[in-house]
Amino acid sequence: MKGIETLLQSSGSTTTKSLCCPVHGDYQGWTMTVAGEEINSICDKCADEEQRQRAQAAEEERERLRNAVGFSNSCIPPRFAKMKFNDFKPTCEKAAKVKERLAHFIMNFSESMENGTSFLFSGGTGTGKTHLGCATANNVIRSGRSAVYVSSLNYLSKVKAAWNVEAGMSEDEVIENYVKFDLLVLDELGKGELNQKERGMIFRLIDRRSEECKPTIGITKFSPDKLISLIDDDAVRRLKAGGGGVL
Repeated sequence: MKGIETLLQSSGSTTTKSLCCPVHGDYQGWTMTVAGEEINSICDKCADEEQRQRAQAAEEERERLRNAVGFSNSCIPPRFAKMKFNDFKPTCEKAAKVKERLAHFIMNFSESMENGTSFLFSGGTGTGKTHLGCATANNVIRSGRSAVYVSSLNYLSKVKAAWNVEAGMSEDEVIENYVKFDLLVLDELGKGELNQKERGMIFRLIDRRSEECKPTIGITKFSPDKLISLIDDDAVRRLKAGGGGVL
């Protein structure tokens, strides 16, 4: 605004005078006549407020673009893409405690990253595990961090696809692509009849994230003991590390 005022002042004669702002009251400004029309300068407080609003709008646009990129990269299924943490309505005391634990995890995500806090969501079909996992990821993205969702079978498919010499990406690169995100939601753990090599692939991903202190949420319909027999004892232990545990 001050730049515009300078331009106007340079285009014609101005008169300094006392003016009155309807919002902030009297102020010292200037008046000039352009093409027969009298133009008054705005008060400094209005100019500062206008500048603040423009800066805020620019920051909001930058945040919107950051979130758009974050959600685009997250691979969260469309069914859960708009899920918010508060959309989850606990139906019992145990579910309420789960939500409380996760709320603390989200609010203290920087600390969670320092500790590599991870969780294993264990429960039957329809209990809201994927809902909560994706809602947690959505909140993490809105806070300016990165998150990604993948089912265990989809992850294994991507790793196997890298074995093709024409894939353009190695197995290590596929794994590291999931390690780079601040939060990983790894769904449907234990699904399918996994051979030893496939179990090793899942362990490598969980282990690499554990090494980097990157929080991981593993989701399964099986009990922790059953899951150990389906994937790996060490993998399950890493999904309970850093102060997280089984929910």
